[in-house]
Amino acid sequence: MKPRVCFVSTSGALYKLLTHGDMTKVGGAEVQQMLIASELVKLGYQPVFALSDEGQPAREVTEDGITLVRIARTRTVKGLGYPMATSALLRAMKQADADIYYQRSAGMVTGLTAMCCRLMKRKFISSVASNLDLGANGGWLSGRDKWLHRYGLTNADRIVVQTEDQRVLLKEAFGVDGVFIRSAVAIPKNQHGGRGYVLWIGGLKKVKRPEMFAELAAKLPEYKFVMVGGKGASEEESLHGVSEEFQQSANLNVVGFVPYDRVGEYYDGADLLVNTSLMEGFPNTYLEAMSRGFPVIGTFDPDGLLSTQGLGRFCANLEELVVAVRELKEDSGLRDELGKLGIEYVAKNHSAEVIGRQYDRLFMELHNGKTG
Repeated sequence: MKPRVCFVSTSGALYKLLTHGDMTKVGGAEVQQMLIASELVKLGYQPVFALSDEGQPAREVTEDGITLVRIARTRTVKGLGYPMATSALLRAMKQADADIYYQRSAGMVTGLTAMCCRLMKRKFISSVASNLDLGANGGWLSGRDKWLHRYGLTNADRIVVQTEDQRVLLKEAFGVDGVFIRSAVAIPKNQHGGRGYVLWIGGLKKVKRPEMFAELAAKLPEYKFVMVGGKGASEEESLHGVSEEFQQSANLNVVGFVPYDRVGEYYDGADLLVNTSLMEGFPNTYLEAMSRGFPVIGTFDPDGLLSTQGLGRFCANLEELVVAVRELKEDSGLRDELGKLGIEYVAKNHSAEVIGRQYDRLFMELHNGKTG
């Protein structure tokens, strides 16, 4: 019998993603949890999500057979915010009544989920989203959030990492071992063909350096460039720099946010993906591009995917990006060769079916009391 698994998340985007609602942003962590849960349903699980209050019913079931439980919104009361948040989360987790609780991404909720699991005597799995979460004792976090994140990781029954790089960082920063399960992607029925534009997809955040893509477009006026992505509340400066200063380039189209179920339309018109991030976990965009049969050029290279496995081009700076884009735009044979390698690599290592079976083994082993 399959264990009952509950995904715990405070992301408002995840509720809207699971219910096909309108959203203004969605990240890789949300997409990964949706894909994993969908595969679990096919494998006989009845997954539950405990989600932050977005005005939804206290409990509902999606058309995909996934149960959603609301984490009640708590009032902001000085000195009581942390206990009230813990109490609300504990109530929602008890309503989910799961055997295993899974939480992805860094922050206070990692520690709170671990605490609630300990109180309930249930198993807890934490999953690393970004390498930024694994900086010395919590990376970008500070104060109480950093402490709670560390508590959660060091008290988890298992910690899932997306890359071997993350496994090393986790051990160095927190002294604990990770379980390596790659990111998942839904393989499209039709692969890409033909010549198109150079595509960039991501949140308009400083760490992703969207302005570098805009500069790239300005240096290569002979090609068309398309930027897809929404901004967070604190990213006004980054958005301003892209949409106003660089939008003057006639060859750059800044589209803005596109819902997840429509983003495939933009992949379909591209023949190269460019990533300009300083740091990521494992970009969903790499898999979404490769699964469609076109190469990736990036300044972030998880596990040497681009530089040593020959699935694209790794670039250290803007000048190298210019050279790589021009090379692959002008050599369609090389572009097609890399695209075919990408399709084969993703199908073997990252398909939602493959990753779903790996999570099934992890959940069953943990549920049956096997040691990791």
